[in-house]
Amino acid sequence: LGLVLLAFGGVAAGQDESSDTTGKAVPGGGLKAVVGIDGHYRVGRTTAVKLVDSDGNAVSQLDRRQIVIETLDGDGVRVRYGHYPSRADLTDAIDDGLSMEVGYVVPGSEAAPLEIRIPDADRDTERVLVKTRFPIQGIPSRGASMIAEQKPWVISIGDPLGVDKIGVSNVLLDKESSIAVTKITSAAVLPNESIGFAGVDLVMVNASGLPVLKDMNATQAEALSQWLRGGGRLFLCLGDSSEKIREAAPWLTGLLPIEDVVISRYDPAALETYTASQTPLAIFQGVRLPKGVGRVALMGRTTRRVSAVLAAEYTIGFGSISVVTADLDL
Repeated sequence: LGLVLLAFGGVAAGQDESSDTTGKAVPGGGLKAVVGIDGHYRVGRTTAVKLVDSDGNAVSQLDRRQIVIETLDGDGVRVRYGHYPSRADLTDAIDDGLSMEVGYVVPGSEAAPLEIRIPDADRDTERVLVKTRFPIQGIPSRGASMIAEQKPWVISIGDPLGVDKIGVSNVLLDKESSIAVTKITSAAVLPNESIGFAGVDLVMVNASGLPVLKDMNATQAEALSQWLRGGGRLFLCLGDSSEKIREAAPWLTGLLPIEDVVISRYDPAALETYTASQTPLAIFQGVRLPKGVGRVALMGRTTRRVSAVLAAEYTIGFGSISVVTADLDL
């Protein structure tokens, strides 16, 4: 956890929040909208809108070019978004059943109205598929929620490593974590465009997220890569599972200054500084990080007493990746 905070930087104080979530779709249609990343979003930030059926499955029989999304901006003015997507590869990805991402909008307020429509050929009007509202500010760990601007937002592809427990009180049962964490259990909730990550402060990836990494398509991988290059921050664990992560997401490890995945055995003494346990850590394995590249955050030694980089930060475009040579989730 200490290494995560080292990579993440300052942590804002949390607030007490209500536990209410989102509105419901219009009865009878059997369709509902899922906004943001698994129902989490920020006001004033570009937000994905997905259309799913009553079982949560992607809807693929609609002509996406005719879909219109309507909401209100920050001044209360009605705004219409339409004719999306136009990219052939994105349309193919949706046709594969990964997600029915019908567009991106900018919600102007908490609980802003949201309507998804298609043309009605018989009446020369528009038929409403879904009429709902964006979620109100709630507790992200309990479901759909608006995330306050002053609260850090972390996307966890794998174990959140205790970040979701920061600020939680054992006395005040309604005291939520001071950091909003979205735990990704399915690749289907991830955006297909880099703008879908607007408002996210950090993405965490570790061995526990391997199933999600394997299910991500090329469009989603490119979206995450573009967000990172545009100023995003990513925290990556490359321990004994480094080779599996490379196989599942070569686009991710390919961003790093590592030509070959070489696994070394490390003395845990340097990492013990960041643990609260009185029990010594066991010898662990991790990828060998190059020396003299990036900003070194932690130095240690191998079991052969050779100095080694255990944690480092690398600049990727305008963004950065912080790498730890250990599977902290295991």
